[in-house]
Amino acid sequence: MRVDNAPLESTINEYLPDVVCFTALTMDVPKVRALCRTTKESESSPIVCVGGEHATFLPQSFADVADYVFQGRAIEAFRSFLVDVRSSAKMPRLIPGDTSHKFLIPRRTLHDAYQKEYVYGAMFDISLATLSVGCPFRCTYCSVPGTEPRHVVDTVDHAMAVVESAPTNNILYTDSNFLANRRVAAALLRELGDHPRKFKIMVSFRSDTIARHPELTRLLADAGVKVGAMGLESTDGGQLLEWDKQSTVSDNDTAIDMLHDAGIMVRGNFVITQDFDSVRFASLEQYIDQRNIEFPTFQILTPLPGSLDYPKIISRCVVKDFKYFDLSHSVLPLAQLPARRFHEHFKGLFEHSYSARKLLRLAPRLPAWTAVRGAFTALTSRLAMSYDKQDEFFLYHC
Repeated sequence: MRVDNAPLESTINEYLPDVVCFTALTMDVPKVRALCRTTKESESSPIVCVGGEHATFLPQSFADVADYVFQGRAIEAFRSFLVDVRSSAKMPRLIPGDTSHKFLIPRRTLHDAYQKEYVYGAMFDISLATLSVGCPFRCTYCSVPGTEPRHVVDTVDHAMAVVESAPTNNILYTDSNFLANRRVAAALLRELGDHPRKFKIMVSFRSDTIARHPELTRLLADAGVKVGAMGLESTDGGQLLEWDKQSTVSDNDTAIDMLHDAGIMVRGNFVITQDFDSVRFASLEQYIDQRNIEFPTFQILTPLPGSLDYPKIISRCVVKDFKYFDLSHSVLPLAQLPARRFHEHFKGLFEHSYSARKLLRLAPRLPAWTAVRGAFTALTSRLAMSYDKQDEFFLYHC
């Protein structure tokens, strides 16, 4: 639905499906609830299923609009459900996920029509691959530990088969922590580096892994990694300690320098807490400039279902509407700045980081078409990011 303009209602009435399924992050809940109702009212009145991260932890959000809710990774559970879907009345309305995880080679022809629309950051026409699911770390603000309680790693041979099935050489690894199993990751990186296809890769990993195992940086570069994504999170060591991040600001600085020395660009994520004031926003902009972080991203601290912090802080929320749990709105009370000023500063982080001047400076490091398309996407996104017509949201903070 993100890339197809056909209305859902007309598609359902044309296809007359037996089952319609939705997946939802927390911010998608109001939209998916409405779509569930629309689907049930269609001519074929199909069975409606909902799954995804939010449904895993708060299935009651869909109890009145969906026939079945799937929890966790439910690939095999869903397959079993479909085999006997006409007898599904015998099944429980809440279906648990799989007890184990099986890595599959995706049937990529299913999305041929959409391939050119797949974009992530400065990467276009991307193909997805996965070496592992889950993460062995337990950062308290992160929903991954709850979503993926087990860390499971694929074999190198199968992981290579997944990459070789990709229609493009632009590979985005979806792992939360690609280097969590260093032995397997290193073996895969060597295989990628030796492959006749020259891949352009983006992967996510922890800064302390790079800082403490410098040999991995050269393997990443030789394999074709162009962008390394790291959860830098904060320039405050005390904050990292409070989140049980188990890495330091020094680790962040060292990893950034090492990746740059290897010719790898950095996508660094920062979490903006509710006690930010004007000085801290300016300080973060200065840090990004000093460290020359090419693709910074920013998320406002939000109690996400599945995170260890969720039970502790959800009761403090001044905003209860899930559509604002999008990491770009503060649903928690603000400590230092009025709400409108805080969010203007937050918007300013993106405007500063992706100014025309910075995009021009970055352009020579990217393929020509990627530079043009990336600049257009960044500038369009900046213009679209506005809090001007959101009085309803700001009333929550009054």
